[in-house]
Amino acid sequence: MKEGIFMNNFTHEESFHNSTNNSKDPSPTRRNCGTMSMHEKLLKESEEYRKEREKIEKMTEEFIKNKKQ
Repeated sequence: MKEGIFMNNFTHEESFHNSTNNSKDPSPTRRNCGTMSMHEKLLKESEEYRKEREKIEKMTEEFIKNKKQ
């Protein structure tokens, strides 16, 4: 049990230290998905994208509404 706790703490500490970058290397040590930032950008900049997303949302709402009945 003590080994598991130690290993868990070690893994957490390593994860924390690897996610911060104090070196002169500008490349990130932890990558993040850019899906939401791209989605938000497209919502602001593309009327076509915004309209298609609205259609998808409406279709989803209708599907859920009809499924409950």
